[in-house]
Amino acid sequence: MRIRPFKPQDAASMTSWFSDEFTLRRWCAGRFSYPLTQRQLEEYYQQEQQRPDSIAMTALGDDGKPEGHFLLTRIDWAAHTAYLAFVVVEPRLRGKGAGKQMVGLAMDYARRFLGVQKVTLRVFANNPGAVRCYEGLGFRQVSSDPAAYTFDGEAWAGGVMEATL
Repeated sequence: MRIRPFKPQDAASMTSWFSDEFTLRRWCAGRFSYPLTQRQLEEYYQQEQQRPDSIAMTALGDDGKPEGHFLLTRIDWAAHTAYLAFVVVEPRLRGKGAGKQMVGLAMDYARRFLGVQKVTLRVFANNPGAVRCYEGLGFRQVSSDPAAYTFDGEAWAGGVMEATL
């Protein structure tokens, strides 16, 4: 796996990674609507690319096809911090270490090329695979909210995790 900056054509692959609204909401907490469309992603990332503190990245497999995605944003150059968001891997790769590999690449990129020393992220408690992935890379929970987000009448607990690079 390798990473490179997000390209608009990556959006076509990403839309197929969310087969239901629950999965989409767990990824974006309402930032996008279901069903996710290429246009939604292209418009959002066109705006993100204008921000000096945000870098959208795509993870590519050995065949050069998108296998994952993440956003490094809220990069604070003076404080050497960044926020990791919109972390997702292709469904067939979930639970097989691809997420851990991709987030590891994201952390390495942030440290080596952006000078980041601490990465923060948010994750829902109903996504235990993601929590284990992040913990395996050194992230620790620093805060929690029992009602961080509500979907379909159900309050989802969530938390903030951070890792020192």
